[in-house]
Amino acid sequence: MKSGVYYLMLGAVLPFLLCSCAEKKQQSAKERSIRVTVGQLEKRLFREQLPVQGTVIPVDHAVISAKVSGTLEELKVSGGDFRKAGDVLFVIDRQILENQLVVKEDEINVKRAALTSAELALSSAEIAFAQARRDYERTRKLAESNAASLSNLETAETEFKKAEMAVESARS
Repeated sequence: MKSGVYYLMLGAVLPFLLCSCAEKKQQSAKERSIRVTVGQLEKRLFREQLPVQGTVIPVDHAVISAKVSGTLEELKVSGGDFRKAGDVLFVIDRQILENQLVVKEDEINVKRAALTSAELALSSAEIAFAQARRDYERTRKLAESNAASLSNLETAETEFKKAEMAVESARS
């Protein structure tokens, strides 16, 4: 019984489906049709202009750059201007460059002062070294003749070696 109902429903629905599919095919064929007209051949002049889109690249070009970096203060040319070699094209803000110059000059002065200080420290260490050497030699001679104690000799030797190390440190 159930299978009979299915066949009955299938028999009723199938023709409607087939009809609706056939109509869509006919409509799509009509939509695709293009009307074409044929005309007489005419002789005309061909225009040698062709509209195109693209980028124009020059045959000659120049790369322009500044020797120093900075902010442009003034631009003295515009696109398409002709200039010859040596013409000023732009001006860079000088204030930044002048500030950098002052900073570098101050750094040089600081380095000079540090160099002078190091030279003075070396001179002072050399003087102390010479004095420590004289004291050591004197104390050693006195210790050989038993006029100075071994403790005095060791103290003089220690001061001599400390002065020697101070000179080496000042030289580096």
